[in-house]
Amino acid sequence: MKIHHLVLVLTPLVGTQLLGATLPEFTGQWVQGGPFTTDGLKGKAVVLYFYEEGCPTCRGKWPGIMSMTKQFENEPVQFIAVNSGNAKSAVNTYVSSVKCDWPAYVDLDRSYEKNFGFEISLQNIYQTIYVDASGSTRGGSLTEESVKRAVSTASWKIPPAEIPEPLKKAWRALEFGQTATAAPLVKQALKSSDAKVKEAAGKLEAVIQADISKRLTDAKADNDAGKKWDAYKGYAFVAESYKDFAESKPAVAEIGKLRSDKVVARELQAKGMLDKCIEWSNSPKNNEREQGKAGLTSLAANFADTEAGATAKTMSK
Repeated sequence: MKIHHLVLVLTPLVGTQLLGATLPEFTGQWVQGGPFTTDGLKGKAVVLYFYEEGCPTCRGKWPGIMSMTKQFENEPVQFIAVNSGNAKSAVNTYVSSVKCDWPAYVDLDRSYEKNFGFEISLQNIYQTIYVDASGSTRGGSLTEESVKRAVSTASWKIPPAEIPEPLKKAWRALEFGQTATAAPLVKQALKSSDAKVKEAAGKLEAVIQADISKRLTDAKADNDAGKKWDAYKGYAFVAESYKDFAESKPAVAEIGKLRSDKVVARELQAKGMLDKCIEWSNSPKNNEREQGKAGLTSLAANFADTEAGATAKTMSK
């Protein structure tokens, strides 16, 4: 089984290649957390750690890694273990066996790994990638000093000291862009009989309301400018992530109008095909993985004018 960890660090081996590059979007599956998006992680530091699970000495490194990174649990940084070339079940078994409690990203077809110009193997047993608050990446080694350097670029929307324990899950999810997880928890906490919980929920609600307002404004601007697909995506994010809040209702209405636009309809068709190809590509069955690869090639050729077609082209390289 092969697992890679990606960590926000400056690595001599890949530093030149990664300097200033943008963190690629995650299109695979997750274990122990996630999903995360590049947009949701902006403003925070990210540490991606790629590792070789077949390395006989690597297992022994995990206790030290967990111990070192534990000191950052209240800092605005997300550690992510990245595995390439293995099924979700195998990744889950490995991270459990080494007692790694980070979210683990399953890069089954190695498309994510390829973005960074390396392949993890017994000849290249681990790599670390550091992502700063702007989303720029650098390679490096997994050290306390390098993590601190990445963390220095990041910040919280609301300091953790202002959040009572019952709301920590919602708060952290919101801070790291997992809005669909955070929103219902915040909505529920607004009705709490605990004054401190209710007060903190109000602060989180303010962050949510500000985000909804900005996204609706941006989506309207895109729509007015003729950028129908960008507008659709903006409204769709609000409608899906904040469905527990009444303020999302205008987004639902706008989505209905935009679906009839030819550009949007074609983008949605391509996106549906891409989602299916990704599902096949992440399958433990060889025949479905081959279908996924063939589908990506076809999508890239026949829908080159769409966002999904461009993604398929990158993934099929």
